[in-house]
Amino acid sequence: MAAVSTIAVVGAGVVGQTYAGLLADAGHDVSIVARGRRADQLRLSGIVLHRDGSTSRPRCRVVNRLAEARTAEVVIVAVRGDQLSSVQAEVAASLAPIVVCMANPLGKRESFEQAVGAERTVFAFSGIGGLIAEAGSVRYHSVRQQPTVVDVGASAGATVAELMSTTGLAVHREHQMASWLDTRSVFIAGIGAGVLTTENGASGIARSRERTRQIVGAISEAFDALQGHDLPIRPAALRTIFGRVPTWLAARYWQHQFGGPMVQVSIAPHVLATRYTEFPHVAAHALTLVGHDAPRFRRLVMPCVSTGHDA
Repeated sequence: MAAVSTIAVVGAGVVGQTYAGLLADAGHDVSIVARGRRADQLRLSGIVLHRDGSTSRPRCRVVNRLAEARTAEVVIVAVRGDQLSSVQAEVAASLAPIVVCMANPLGKRESFEQAVGAERTVFAFSGIGGLIAEAGSVRYHSVRQQPTVVDVGASAGATVAELMSTTGLAVHREHQMASWLDTRSVFIAGIGAGVLTTENGASGIARSRERTRQIVGAISEAFDALQGHDLPIRPAALRTIFGRVPTWLAARYWQHQFGGPMVQVSIAPHVLATRYTEFPHVAAHALTLVGHDAPRFRRLVMPCVSTGHDA
């Protein structure tokens, strides 16, 4: 991947800063598009990444507009799914031959490809979680159960997978990315709705085998509905734990996960932070995917569709 050396990252949240920083540390020439207070912080202190007790300060150029990164060979879009439409025109105007969308398009995949160009679009998904401190530094961690996922069925998918591997993060090469993204929407909608509608959130679920069984049963029902609509469950391991093992065993496994870092550190904080922005869109998209064939899942998720939801 040494041939691709100039990269522009759109979005300066946890995902944007982390991938920009890791790519810069790998030797690539990286610009990051940031605005407002975040841009001011980055110009003052730069990107500061903390992981497992170590700190790095990768060197990235900070720009206000993607057009300022005119020589970029790869554009990485690292915004939330509900923000994708706000940057779509700017990204489409870029001359970069490869555009990597790291947001879940939530039903807008085709419109993004049409605007940007299907031949240069590669969908991918982050394999990290984390938070931004008040001073602007990023504390991130890799998610063991989910590496960085790249659509290798896309024209430039293999090239992007090779690029992402230079970050040092694990990379999964996915051949059914549309199904993977839809499966994730349903999975996150179910887990997130459980967190938002249970007293004490993830910790409350971790203390209740019955509540865990309800959530596991609802997601299993939703996966049945997806398969009934000829939508494969990706990765296949999710179908195994939600439907192919006894419910009591799945509940035991997920009760542990609700109390562990995958939910407590990776999923729940993002759901709570986006409960009035992105998450209602994720919930609505999941309900569209399952239709009316998953009543338990609909009862679990429906209260979270409204941006006015308050757990």
